[in-house]
Amino acid sequence: MPKNYYIILRVSESASQDEIKRAYKKLALQYHPDRPNGNETTFKEVLEAYGVLSDSTEKQNYDTALKQGKEYHVPSSVNNRIDYGRNDIQTEVQLRSEACNSIINYHWLAASKACDMEVS
Repeated sequence: MPKNYYIILRVSESASQDEIKRAYKKLALQYHPDRPNGNETTFKEVLEAYGVLSDSTEKQNYDTALKQGKEYHVPSSVNNRIDYGRNDIQTEVQLRSEACNSIINYHWLAASKACDMEVS
């Protein structure tokens, strides 16, 4: 049975490109291998699904293969974009982590100064 990229991304076959992109970002962040409870296999499936469904030509080719019950073979052009997408998600995870650390440090410093003022 062929892979169903719509099921992988948890969107309908009539989903817009914006819905597909939102689903991809949410799932890629959720399953990223560097995150707690991340899953590399699922992460790669999500990247592959988005790589195909985000390209109008490949989406059309995939939809045709899916309706015919045939296996869809991901072309190398999509695989190259998938690798780039993986780097995008890793960068986003790192930026979010750094932002959280900055917020924690800010609040810690503010609490420390408040405690110092009370002691004086």
